Amino acid sequence: ASWLDDYALFMALREEQDGLAWQDWPAKLRDREPATLEAARSRLSRALEKVCFEQFVFFRQWQSLRDYANGRGILLFGDIPIFVAGDSADVWSRREEFDLNPDGRPRVVAGVPPDYFSATGQRWGNPHYRWDLMRANGFQWWLDRFRSQLALYDWVRVDHFRGFEAYWEIPAESETAMQGHWVPAPGQDLLQTLVDTLDNGSLPLIAENLGIITPEVEALRERRRVLAFDRERPVAERVGEVPLRGIGPAAGGRGDLATGELPAGHVVAGGDDARIAHRFLRHLRRAEREAVEGDVVGGGCLPGDREARRGGIAPGDADNAGGGEGEVGEVRGV
Repeated sequence: ASWLDDYALFMALREEQDGLAWQDWPAKLRDREPATLEAARSRLSRALEKVCFEQFVFFRQWQSLRDYANGRGILLFGDIPIFVAGDSADVWSRREEFDLNPDGRPRVVAGVPPDYFSATGQRWGNPHYRWDLMRANGFQWWLDRFRSQLALYDWVRVDHFRGFEAYWEIPAESETAMQGHWVPAPGQDLLQTLVDTLDNGSLPLIAENLGIITPEVEALRERRRVLAFDRERPVAERVGEVPLRGIGPAAGGRGDLATGELPAGHVVAGGDDARIAHRFLRHLRRAEREAVEGDVVGGGCLPGDREARRGGIAPGDADNAGGGEGEVGEVRGV
């Protein structure tokens, strides 16, 4: 894997440096001086082997789990955050692609403006990207990132999708998000590159559509025909509304989804199997179940070789909605 060598070295150095953030490492390690890194690889060779072996075991076990699940009609649903931590192997190893000061700390940070969650907005603190450089190299980092997630999961939720159209940029020294402003992002070019490179025209993606969703954000999502969820209307109004995948005409499947701290919704395998529809209804809260009962005739069309349309995904149990449980990524089998 393209990321493994840098990740292993980062983890070994982090342990050697007693857990300090890489920005606080000795300057030659922080700045990846070649001779210093070569000496570290020699000095920490056993630690590097350990990290690589752990990753090998994890991926072998995960692939066995995924094969087992897929063989029983169960799809795995994962998540790709739009931003990464500043203290990470990605930022340390590819500093030029992030908007940083010379010491490696962010010049500006990510977040969202004041909204229905917070009167002062949310200051997440993640570094922003140098989108100009990423576009120039064909979005190679993003291609590698999506490849790794699609190797793990059958469907991938794209966190903070609206940030691909425009993102909220906050001065790093600001304590809240109120001093930020919107900056356009090259989402159309990025998504087109992903589609053209990774899957000949379609990708099994779901957009997390929280935040300030403008017509431009919706236009970007609809051009890519990415499934989304809408928190403003009840499930009863949304079931059977949104195409699930593909950039061409919808394949006949539609579905609904919610994420995070909001009420959980569902993507259900489509087709004529009433058993699946009944299981979908069982996961809804009572009021929503009564509202949609009788209207559910199927669900979403599944990607790739799952067109046998078996099984379903319920990302979170709606009975626990609103309590912080039921995050996307939890899989309920059928």
